[in-house]
Formats: sequence, C-alpha cells, structure tokens
Amino acid sequence: MELYACGFNAHGQLLPDNDTKHAGDLESWERIASADKIQLLYSGWCETIFLNYNSVYRRGLNGEASISFGFKKGSQNSIVTSFFGNHNGAIGAVSPSGGLYLRSSSNMSLFLPYKNENSTKLSCFAITAAEEPCAAVISPTSLPKTDFVHLASISSIQNWYENPVASAHLVRHKFSIDGHLKQFIASATAFVALIDDGSVWTWGDARHGRVLGRDLGDGGLSTKPGIVDGLDGIPIRKIAAGAWIMGAVSKDRDAYLWGMARPGQGDKIDALCRSDDELIEEDVKLVNIGEGLDILDLAIGDGHVVILTQGGRIFVAGDSNNGQLGLGHSQRHFIPTWTEVELFQSLEVISIHAGDKTSFAIINSR
Repeated sequence: MELYACGFNAHGQLLPDNDTKHAGDLESWERIASADKIQLLYSGWCETIFLNYNSVYRRGLNGEASISFGFKKGSQNSIVTSFFGNHNGAIGAVSPSGGLYLRSSSNMSLFLPYKNENSTKLSCFAITAAEEPCAAVISPTSLPKTDFVHLASISSIQNWYENPVASAHLVRHKFSIDGHLKQFIASATAFVALIDDGSVWTWGDARHGRVLGRDLGDGGLSTKPGIVDGLDGIPIRKIAAGAWIMGAVSKDRDAYLWGMARPGQGDKIDALCRSDDELIEEDVKLVNIGEGLDILDLAIGDGHVVILTQGGRIFVAGDSNNGQLGLGHSQRHFIPTWTEVELFQSLEVISIHAGDKTSFAIINSR
C-alpha cells in the first residue's frame, strides 16, 4: 500500500523538512509512505499521524518519529482507533476498549493512558476549531444508544474522564441519540454524527446555520442534535466534515454536500451553490460529477473537497492556494468546479482523506 498526499507542508507534516527536494507545500500528489498496511489516523493543521505496518508514526511539528503508548510493547496495530486534536496537533487518542490516551507534555512522541474504575467507556472524541470538545460515550446500559458529553474546555478532558461524577461541573451539555455510533466528526463550529440506521445528526453554533444542513426555525435548537432534513430517509454510510462544509455518501453511492467553502471571501464551490430557482431553498445539495459516476468516498478539508468515484477516479474542487488539490503550480487558486486528478487514472485507490489544507489517497500498490 502507498500513501499519497498534497498540500500544506510548512511543518513537515507531509514530508520531512530535511527532504530538500520537497521543501515547502506539495503542489502535486506525491507518495509520502509505503508499507504492507497503511492507515491514516490523524491529519491536522501541523501534524499527520498514520499506521505504517504495525507502528504508528507522526510527521510535523518540525519532527518525524514513531509514537509510543505508555508502557505497551510490541505491535501498535490495535492500541488506538482514533486521534483527536486542535490547531497545535494531536492531543489524545481513544483505544478500542474505550480508554483514553493523552499526549505527554514533555515528549511529543509519547501518549499516556488514563483510566480507573470510574472512567467512562469512550467511542471517540471530537473538537471544533473553536476548541469545543465533545465525547461520544458508549452507553453503560443495554439499550442501543450513544451519549454525547460537551466539556467546558480541552483542559477539562482528563479530570472529567478519570472521574465524571465528581467533574460534573466541567460538563456544558449532555444528550443521547438512539442507535450505535458509526462516525463522529467536528467542523469549525459544529458536530456531525452518523448512526447505524443511516441517519445523520448535526448540532453547533446557530450563527453558522448552513453548516448544520437543517431548518432551525419554529423553535429548533442548534445546540441539540437534529436530523439533517435533506438526508432524512436516505441511508447514509459515511460522513465527512471540515471547517464550514459537511458531506455524506449514501449506500446508493450518491454524495451530498452542505455548508459554504470560505465564508466572507466570495469563493464558492459550484456543488454548494443554491438553486437558481428562488422558490427552492436547498440546504443539502446532491453532488453531480457527470458521466453518471457512482461516488464511493468523500473527504473534506478547510474549503476543499475530494471525491472518489467508481473506477478509482478522483475529482477535486475548492481552495488550492496551498496545493491541496494536487493540480500543480499553475492551479494554486480557488477551483469552483470538479476537476479530475489524472494521476490516479492508472492507480487503484482504496480511500481518500483530507486535513485542513491537505489531501490524502491510499493506494493498493500490489
């Protein structure tokens, strides 16, 4: 397998700073890692973390190193399932058993376990760009539901996790959604959750209502979960979010987008524009790549979108000022329409991913 990437590289988060051949942003897609098994675990503003065979590596923050998890030895293949972080890099990780790891303050490559008999069982953590953390908690009851806990701040995470009862004052909101959680992601000011019945729920800052993709009229509350109206009844299998855009891929291989590319800057992705018919106010837009192509995967960054279609074809649109669309030096500007990346026409693409100003593709090289 091979990991390809493009975009913002000021912190060496794609390729190390000592690689003079690739100093600066990657304007075209480049292979940045290869191994029998690769999995992208975290892609933030200044750091990328990925599984390379049985070891977890980090790049960025002006360094490259393998990551250690407390006192665990040997294979790291199943120690963590996801990372969460902010503008300064990864803060912590969640283990398959629902445990919490937090990054050491003295060693950027060390994550320490935190757990006792009072700890809750985590599904995952998500943090908005406004640094609002929310934990998805596996319900201790036998009922199929997921609990969500909004904390007061990032600094509250450890105390709340170690003793949630004594730390109730650190909790801003708590609520539950029926069903088992499949995905949970944060954008700049909102959260989006995918439940196993295919329903999509959003909540967040009402000042950016378009990001929520649902009607907040008639007493609707933005701070409590609500179903995305335009997707109600459509079975969704994957969600994606970044900054001011959210999206979903249905089981029928259609993709949907809602939100806005770059607020206040006038740049618009055509797929996010509302209908010319003023009588139709579409919060959620069906993506039309053309040629009747089925859509297999979707990734969203800060103002850019990457789509994988049948036949392993990749299409991109949106902000490319840091090369995050991978279209070359001449295309380092905003691209409003879907543009195909020709490189991948001859490769077998497994999945696509996006960071704030970066894009990734995992390739089957066998």
